[in-house]
Amino acid sequence: MLDIAPLDLHSRLEDSSKRLLYPNCPLEGTYRGEQTEFIRYFIKDMNNHYYNKNLKTKARQLRKEGVSIAERTLWSRLLRKKQTGFKFLRQRAIGNYIVDFFCPDLKLIIEVDGNSHNTKGASDALRQRYLEDRGFTVIRFAEDEVLNHLENVKLRLSHSIFCLQKKN
Repeated sequence: MLDIAPLDLHSRLEDSSKRLLYPNCPLEGTYRGEQTEFIRYFIKDMNNHYYNKNLKTKARQLRKEGVSIAERTLWSRLLRKKQTGFKFLRQRAIGNYIVDFFCPDLKLIIEVDGNSHNTKGASDALRQRYLEDRGFTVIRFAEDEVLNHLENVKLRLSHSIFCLQKKN
């Protein structure tokens, strides 16, 4: 059964014209008769894990050029070719963000934080809240941890996957 509670949270009636408003939605200000269209938009977005096709080119570029050594190591040693038993995607566009690694089956996001993340505390927190509000689980690893303590990363990842499997 689909849970569309967020629709109820985001919709409200405006005066007697029965005009529905959906905050933060491209269909802002649509009439009640177009509610079905919004529900289709909302469910389609939800079913595709909030994929943002507008960031496809940027994500592809990041996969080819912008990957750190730690991300390459994590991909080749732990995540590639279902080594964990689950499919992971690299540089996946979710909402207005591009995440480092994403497992659709578990709704698990893995982020590798390099030196640039030391100054991005507030924006990282906002990004993580956005993703968690949509039902994703976010795990963060420091670049140094991936490069120097890969076995610990593997253990934390295995434990997280085990817990998420139990949850689902």
